[in-house]
Amino acid sequence: MTFGQTGWLPLVEKTSTRALVSDSRVVNVYAAKSLPPVQPDKVSALNEAASRNALVGKTADDRANADWGEDSNSKWTPYKWKLADTKTKKLDPFFFRATVPFKSSPEKTETMALLFQHAKAWTGYVTEISDTSNPATKNKPSMYDINMGGAKPLKDAYANVHADDVTTPLIDETAGDDEHSFDAYTKIAGEGARWQCVRNHARHLSDDSVFFFTDDDGTWGVSFRGLWLSWLDVFGKRYNIPDADVIKGLRASWGLFRRSELYSGFDPVPDKDYDLDARCSYVAPVVEEESAEEPPPVVEEPPSSVKSSSAILAPIAKDEGSVTKQPPPIQQVSSSSPPPSSSPPPQASKPPEQSPPVGGVTPPVGGVTPPVKLSQGQKRRLRKAKAKGKSGQ
Repeated sequence: MTFGQTGWLPLVEKTSTRALVSDSRVVNVYAAKSLPPVQPDKVSALNEAASRNALVGKTADDRANADWGEDSNSKWTPYKWKLADTKTKKLDPFFFRATVPFKSSPEKTETMALLFQHAKAWTGYVTEISDTSNPATKNKPSMYDINMGGAKPLKDAYANVHADDVTTPLIDETAGDDEHSFDAYTKIAGEGARWQCVRNHARHLSDDSVFFFTDDDGTWGVSFRGLWLSWLDVFGKRYNIPDADVIKGLRASWGLFRRSELYSGFDPVPDKDYDLDARCSYVAPVVEEESAEEPPPVVEEPPSSVKSSSAILAPIAKDEGSVTKQPPPIQQVSSSSPPPSSSPPPQASKPPEQSPPVGGVTPPVGGVTPPVKLSQGQKRRLRKAKAKGKSGQ
């Protein structure tokens, strides 16, 4: 049964036919009925193509399993069986072409077209590349199977086995004109359809990027090389695998990954590596440096009796018992007049109050007794007193 006959994905339609890379059977080529929006750059175009192929691959897997009880490998129509047979519960191999417009500059729009094979062998592989921003793809380089024997094509071709020695960002490699450059397209878009983390990391992806997670025991990860080699044994050839499932795969099936591609207790490299917990390219934590500046002076709180800032700003506080006096307002004075005094002129001290005079005589002040004028009666009594004193009485 063809993919079109299943009716599983009405968004696609048959456009042509083409021979499979793996066994040369001629099968249908499908494409989306409408183009996606123009993408802002080449990375976004590759990711959009990968996302569209992820939808096609996942739909075929899920529906074959739900409708027929077949897994990702057993669902395919076997070699030499009749194709397009609606009586069988098998899916004919097919191709899906993802075409995506994108901007190479603000003024220029390019077109990316990638052809993905869906079959028991080399399923999900990018088998043809066209990119109008790269003249080297003008003749649409195609994939060849190194297991089929024969001479290697001289140009416009790339192997079905990834090169694994690229340590520079793969997106930069796509600007070249050799087999490594064509292979870089397939790594970003082909593996990007399988793993969400590859799409998320496409801008910084390289062969030695490490996809890692952290727990109480440390940091654990696998290189991009180790990830693509684990697609069958650990992930069952699924599409659109979320980051959480990659962590589960590493925890449950650590021994199934290629040992040389596993990492533990290491320090991730910003941008180059990918944080599965955060679901983004790794960003180093920001360490705040201690400031060399002296701490600001401590400002004492105003007394509780001050109710608002207006009391603090008043020239002279009204409550002298609780608020410090402020300097008097500056007054503009002429040169001919004396400066205004900030306080009243000094006054003479008031002597302490004394008890009323005894006998009507005021006590001396400063040690000097003032003269007293006596009446005639007082004079007679004074003379009599003196006379008695002289007589001893």
